[in-house]
Formats: sequence, structure tokens, C-alpha cells
Amino acid sequence: MENDESIGGSTTSDDEYYLSFTQDDQMLPEEALTNQEYYEQRMEGLKRKLAEQRMEFRAARKRMKRMHEGEVHLLKNKMEKMKEKCPVCLQAPRSGPIYVCPNGHFVCKDCKQRTCPTCRIQMGQGKSLLAVTVIENIEHPCKYDTCSHSLPLPVLESHEARCPERTVSCPDGDCRAKVPLARLVSHLSQSECCCADAAPTQLQAGAGWVRKNYVIEDVANADEGWPMSLYSFDDQAFAVIPSKSNGQYFFVLVMFAPKSECIKYKVEIVAHQWETEATASEFSFKFSGNPTSIDVKKEELAFFGISEKCMKTLLNEGDEPYGPSFNLSFKISKK
Repeated sequence: MENDESIGGSTTSDDEYYLSFTQDDQMLPEEALTNQEYYEQRMEGLKRKLAEQRMEFRAARKRMKRMHEGEVHLLKNKMEKMKEKCPVCLQAPRSGPIYVCPNGHFVCKDCKQRTCPTCRIQMGQGKSLLAVTVIENIEHPCKYDTCSHSLPLPVLESHEARCPERTVSCPDGDCRAKVPLARLVSHLSQSECCCADAAPTQLQAGAGWVRKNYVIEDVANADEGWPMSLYSFDDQAFAVIPSKSNGQYFFVLVMFAPKSECIKYKVEIVAHQWETEATASEFSFKFSGNPTSIDVKKEELAFFGISEKCMKTLLNEGDEPYGPSFNLSFKISKK
């Protein structure tokens, strides 16, 4: 009985008793080592308490998660509204920092001023890291007005680089129009000065050389241009653009696609003598490589150039009504 009273009156907590038992068997009372039933009861009690603590921990974690999700939901709703109407620039912020006033109004980094544009109190230097996390995960509309896509930021940039509605410049040297890529062929076909074709000419794989004839109005002119010609190959649009600038002749084959698509194709361009075949002309100048992307700046289009002196070896003075003339042949193939 003394032993039972001694054990029952112990001031050691269950957890401490359990820990001391597991850490050092020598510290346990002799009765605990010999009383298997008592040991099992104490272990069951500890297991129940441990299970209760785990349940309490899970419940607390769920409460915290719900609170956090609620805050994220509220913030996400605010950021979704910012996609439609930023207080100052009316643009959706795509990167941090995102500044927030003491009343919780957001403003993008480019629009931050001394006072909040919504409530007019001092903005201060408050920033919301959670807002940055949200804008990195919500969908943003494509920056091109005629595109209806909305995508998360990690894929939005690559989409905009290839978006068929992205704005491009008309490749004609004298045209200043900027149009959505999807409407470029229509713009060129309907133009009275940019293009000579009402619709692209369809080219088949393995069709060989395509030959174009060009007449020079006045060799003495330092600058001259010819309407471009449109072609379609492998469901892609191409334009052949000849020009003369500062006495230099330039020939470029532009593909209406991003550079990542252009590298999948090969073009060959040959400037040669009038009414000869590309491979049979006595004098010729050849370029071989990738087509030029429509995304290249217009001033960078003229890179395959031939000097005026070299071109004179190709020119046929011709009879009336033709003046000095030459041929340009090309072919397109997929790698």
C-alpha cells in the first residue's frame, strides 16, 4: 500500500513521467517496472492526451488556414478589381512593389504619389508582399486590345511575343501604319501603294524557284521602291520586298511570324540578270538563310544589300517601254 500511495501521490506530470521513462529506465519506480497493468494504463492515457493535442493542433491549423484564405480571397478580389481599373493609370500591375495606404487602398509602383489617389491620406511607404504574391498568380489580360486571352504572368509574356493580335508595323518602307498581325495581309492586299497583290500566291513544297521581274525607272535615283509581293507557304504568310536606298539595293523576304518560327524555315534569294534562270545567270548575287521576322524593326529589314556598282553587272538596258531591269528569284523550304 505504501508503494501504491507513493506512486499515486507523485507530483510528476504524465508527460514528464513518460519522458523520464523513455529517456532513462533507471529513473522509474520499481513498482512501474513490475506492474504491467499500471504501465499499460499510463501509456493509454498518454496516447489519448497526445491524440487530443494533435486534434487541437489540426483544428487550430485549419482555423488559421481559413483566416489566411479569407484574407487572400479579399485581397484577390481587390486585385481582380485593379485589373479593370487602377486608380491612376487604369493598368493592371504586373510586378511589385505594390504600395498600400493605411486604409488599404492599393496603387501600382508607377502611380505612387505622396497621397492616396482614392482617399487622399498620406500614402507612406507601406508595401504589400501578399499583393505581389496575388498578382503573380491571378490571370492578366493580354496587352493587345483585340486579344481576348487572360493568362497567369509566367506564361503571359511568351503569349504576347507570339500573340496573333500583336501590333506590327507595315513592312513597306513608306507606310507608317501599325496594325494587328492578324490583319496585316488584309491591310497589304487592300493598299494601293504597299503591295502589288490582291491576295497571297500559294506556294507548294518543292515547287522550285519563283522569279520576279523588276524595272528601274531611273538608275540615277538614289532611292527607289517596288511594291512587295505576298506569298503563302506551309500556312505561313511571306512578303518579298525589294528597295533601293542611298544607292544600295536591298532584298528581304519577311515572314509574318516571330523569330522562333522563322528559324524553322530556309529561304534562298538570288538577284540575277533579266530573263535568265536563277542558276543559269552569268552574273548573280545570292543570299541563303532564315526569313526575317515581321517583329524586326523596320530599319533593320535592309540587311541583304548589293552595291550599285555590282547591280550594274546584272542590269539589262532593255528596249522601250522597259528601262534597266533585273530578275529576283527565291524559294522557301521548311527545315
